[in-house]
Amino acid sequence: MRAAVAAALLLAATALAGATAAAILDVDFVYEGVQHPLRFHWLMNEGKGRGTDMTYTYSPGRGLVHLDGNE
Repeated sequence: MRAAVAAALLLAATALAGATAAAILDVDFVYEGVQHPLRFHWLMNEGKGRGTDMTYTYSPGRGLVHLDGNE
């Protein structure tokens, strides 16, 4: 259930931001001892420019706990 809500929020945020693509990479695993995080990839402008090709990990109760990409 939590993963479904997170996925819906991600898709809504993608539409609002005008992002080119968003993909959920992993759901319902354990990250640093916290269960049910969500890892997703966000691609804007074909990855051209700073912060436009990013992978994020969201952890319940902690928020965004990891990011990787062309920051």
